[in-house]
Amino acid sequence: MFMGASPGADRLRAVGVRQKVLAERIGVSAQAVNDGLKAGLPRYLALVDALEIMTPEQRQRWLTGTPETTDG
Repeated sequence: MFMGASPGADRLRAVGVRQKVLAERIGVSAQAVNDGLKAGLPRYLALVDALEIMTPEQRQRWLTGTPETTDG
């Protein structure tokens, strides 16, 4: 595991997501994400949980807001 500012930030980094990118996606400042992860706020940790269980493709689609397409 990374030796960072907080376990939440380390987990986010481990899935390859920058705090700034997450902040843009959820409409808050990067500082709010940083503070939320440091404080262990459930709303931010739940987002990290969700990002961890997504596949890389799902994570990229969610972060960019690209809708999933279906054939048929």
